[in-house]
This record gives sequence, C-alpha cells and structure tokens, in this order.
Amino acid sequence: WMRENIIKEAEYRDRKGWRLFTEDELHSITAETSRIQRNHVAQTARASSILR
Repeated sequence: WMRENIIKEAEYRDRKGWRLFTEDELHSITAETSRIQRNHVAQTARASSILR
C-alpha cells in the first residue's frame, strides 16, 4: 500500500528498521482496511448469467 501511495510511509523506524506507526497513521491504515469496494468482476459474471 505504501508503494501504491494508498497509505503514507511510516514517519518513524526503530533501530532494526521496523516501521513505527503513530496513532494517526494507525487510524489511516484501519480506515483503509475497512473500506469496501464493489467487485466489478462479480457484476460482470452475474450480468452474463442473467443474459443466458
């Protein structure tokens, strides 16, 4: 998600390089995981089965 710019890179890292997220960053990640998107593949499959 960071490579795709969906969420920001963590502002802090520990001495081993592990990301340390702030409360605001955690809220952003939680919001992204809770997001629901419509599945366009399922819609296409359903429409084609109705047409048969």
